[in-house]
Amino acid sequence: MSKIITKSMNRLAVPNASFPWRKTLLSAAVLGASAVVLPMAATAQEAPAAESHGFALEEVTVTARKREESLQDAPLSVAAFSGEGMEQRGINDVADVSQLVPNLVFDTAPPISGNSAAAAVFIRGVGQLDFTINVDPGVGTYVDGVYVARSVGGVVDLLDLERIEVLRGPQGTLFGRNTIGGAVQLISKAPEEELGGYVSATLGTDDRIDVQGVLNAPITDTLLSKFSVLKRTRDGYVTDGNGTDLGDDDSISARAQFQWLASEDLEINLNMDVTRDRENGAPNVPLNLYADAVFPLRTNTAPNGEGTLAGCTPATFDSSRNCFGPAWLTGSNTHTESTFKAKSENDIWGVSLTVDYDLGWASLKSISAWRDLESEFQRDSDHSAFNVFSTANDQEQDQFSQEFQLIGDLLDDTLHWVAGAYYFEEDASDLTLITLPGGSGALLRGVFENEVENENWAVYGEMTYDFTESWHLTLGARYTDETKKYNTIQTFEPLSSPGLTVVTLVDDPNAEEDFQETTARVTLSYDVNDQLMTYLTYSEGFKSGGFNPRYLAPTPNAEAIPYDPEYVTLYEAGFKYVNVDNSLRVNGAFFMNDYEDIQVSTNPDFTGGATITQNAAEAEISGLELEFTWIPTSAFMLEGGVGYLNARYDELSNDVQFSASNEFARIPEWSGNLAASYIVDLEGGATVTPRIDWSYKSEMQGTAENDIDVAQDSYDVVNVNIAYVSPSEDWSASIGATNLTDEEYLVSANQNGRIGYAEGVFARERQWYLKLRRDF
Repeated sequence: MSKIITKSMNRLAVPNASFPWRKTLLSAAVLGASAVVLPMAATAQEAPAAESHGFALEEVTVTARKREESLQDAPLSVAAFSGEGMEQRGINDVADVSQLVPNLVFDTAPPISGNSAAAAVFIRGVGQLDFTINVDPGVGTYVDGVYVARSVGGVVDLLDLERIEVLRGPQGTLFGRNTIGGAVQLISKAPEEELGGYVSATLGTDDRIDVQGVLNAPITDTLLSKFSVLKRTRDGYVTDGNGTDLGDDDSISARAQFQWLASEDLEINLNMDVTRDRENGAPNVPLNLYADAVFPLRTNTAPNGEGTLAGCTPATFDSSRNCFGPAWLTGSNTHTESTFKAKSENDIWGVSLTVDYDLGWASLKSISAWRDLESEFQRDSDHSAFNVFSTANDQEQDQFSQEFQLIGDLLDDTLHWVAGAYYFEEDASDLTLITLPGGSGALLRGVFENEVENENWAVYGEMTYDFTESWHLTLGARYTDETKKYNTIQTFEPLSSPGLTVVTLVDDPNAEEDFQETTARVTLSYDVNDQLMTYLTYSEGFKSGGFNPRYLAPTPNAEAIPYDPEYVTLYEAGFKYVNVDNSLRVNGAFFMNDYEDIQVSTNPDFTGGATITQNAAEAEISGLELEFTWIPTSAFMLEGGVGYLNARYDELSNDVQFSASNEFARIPEWSGNLAASYIVDLEGGATVTPRIDWSYKSEMQGTAENDIDVAQDSYDVVNVNIAYVSPSEDWSASIGATNLTDEEYLVSANQNGRIGYAEGVFARERQWYLKLRRDF
């Protein structure tokens, strides 16, 4: 994140006062900024160097191409933010970064999961809604260079970070698997050579208490260590029928880092992290029930069975709480009548060993990593005192990855190259229990046992040749080989009506698929002058196929339903601009994604209402991003961004049960943000910095079927903060609020038209907080 060199800048975002012309304003921002920047850049080559005015934007360093370089030198669309900037904005976890990055949607508690630590991430309209172990994310998450494979556990606390990088577009060459939409990189701060650290405490609405501590503790001159811990507690904001608060925070995260500077040429880093969540479950609330569904919950519970009491009659079915029906809809964003005990519990740990060795002619990096996940989560979907539809999941996953990178320069530093090899393996299991009515008063339990073994290896290379001082050509390719093995048995057993017998729906113990793919990247960049760089990019990405873990098969002992890989081909034109006196930075990109064999989460009739992944369509997604940072004075900063997406289906497969005219799920046409801050110098050297943040997303659909009850209207989020920093800069205090205007919007939603219900998770209401920090 940009900041003024002379002193640390807080961030601001200017709120949009609910104008009815927001789309017009966002469009005008794109056209207007381009019209201003490009003519300025065209004449900048002849302009004399501006006289220094004592302040300038700090250079932003990124590693999007596996080597450190300036953001302005990287010919791809990247948004980068420092850990300090995240703290100044009051951002707590990686999901909140969605407010800062155009064309990024980062949902938590994906549909039908009930797990608040699960992520559903979309960049430029490409991602994945499903959370199961059988379905891979469409956007890769990396922590210190280590791939985090599963959706569950993907909502990561921001624990003493150096920076976050959001890479937009397929990263199929350097990052590989499951980065078809892009990648999110989290880079931790390294241990420091001097003893020191900080402690902070945050108090806020809903009895929020966050306590964080960081200690740099050098052991010797060449052996450094660092320890970080974050404890978060906060009451939930949705109450259930038992009086339990859902959506609470109760987690602790810790990390230990050791760095050995063995010699001038050799550096070894050992990182260990652990996270423990013990929460009451995702704050789902009911949105609607439907009697006209194919397998309706409302009618399958009657007559005189589960979901009915003695006073339930056909005449009172829609009005009496003696029946399971519309009378249980609360119409509230903060209350559900469910008496089912929801929970979301996660235990995650990881270890990584990174070795950097300077060979002289190249740098060798080895990253060895192990990660483990254990998660239990359950939820109620009928939202009543009747347990007629609920799910419970027990997931376990462990993974190992090994990557080797060689990075060097040749031909008098005109040829810059990266070569690498990658290996990944994981074992995962998921036990899912589903309770639902079977008709005529019967209550059934589905037992879905799924086991997955994935193995992946790849080799890749990329080189950039400076064939003049201004022209640069990048060529890259990656070969990937992946094997997926799947073992499943899915049964239904009676919980009531003992005359029924156990039925095995799916029995497929030896399913296996192999996927091989070569992905390429070509970029041509041109330095117009010292201020402006332009580029053209062609890039490919793919996400392998797999097997669906849910299938209410119409005949016993069916095989699992497979799905095929999906592919994205990117065409992008972009520019990076900074003015002569380095007080204005503007970056933009225009792109088109050719999206084939799209993996879509749907509820077709032939699955009995189960959510599956289908290769549904081919499509084209085009759009743009424009981002800027401007410091007109040494105290004032203004920054922001705008994103536009135009997505349309070109072709649908025959068994997809939605129209080609439907909108994509979780794709707002417009997204944007503005930020501004102003440093006020006090007598004695202290500073006070007020800041206001605004972000916007236009309306978007919640499902591929475009179900109306889970569609999200456009919304604005406004956050404010006032920070005080002491003259010695060793302690600070800030007071602020998130969602200042109490905006109501969904962060996750699901409608199953086949079973006949809709539910969703709304964002928290306005939250106030006070934060104190002491550095030592």
